[in-house]
Amino acid sequence: MSERRNNFRAVLAEAREAELCVGRRRHPVSVVEESSGGLCVVAADEPPFGPGSKGELFTDDGDCLRVEVVHSHDSLGQYRVGLRRLDVDQTPS
Repeated sequence: MSERRNNFRAVLAEAREAELCVGRRRHPVSVVEESSGGLCVVAADEPPFGPGSKGELFTDDGDCLRVEVVHSHDSLGQYRVGLRRLDVDQTPS
């Protein structure tokens, strides 16, 4: 079973605006799903970075999360980007 299926994924009632920063590149996104292991964000344009890229996600409500891009794909004219949280312990207890 994949790690993705072990985490409960919550679809947010209202998207949170955020900025995904990788290196010197900043990309506006909306956080649409969250889980204990990661997040799904949506961008209007294709992000200029791909899987394996590490950076920070800054939300409009003040959160700053260290993340790694897991996947990115076009979905009906928007780009869905899967992010793994790097600042949490994901080791099973």
